Amino acid sequence: MRAWCNSPAGFFECFELNSSRAVGCKLYSTPWVAEIEAGGSSCSADEVSARMLADRVPPVLLQLLMLAGQADTRLLIFDPDAAPLTELPLFTED
Repeated sequence: MRAWCNSPAGFFECFELNSSRAVGCKLYSTPWVAEIEAGGSSCSADEVSARMLADRVPPVLLQLLMLAGQADTRLLIFDPDAAPLTELPLFTED
């Protein structure tokens, strides 16, 4: 899998890891929250989702990024060679 260019909306960028088939994703402006508090620095999850949809982010990636952004995660590594963890859901392109 090859990584593509940065998200024009600026909420994430993907990159290839040189020594493996893994792809990294750096998230910006997290946490992405349902409701923004007065004076807070969070981004609205609805706004982030809408802008990523406009950027044509694939639905399965959008779902994963939104979960990570709501959890205030800044870095994700997608490794196709990693073993699945039984207690976590398995996301596929289907």
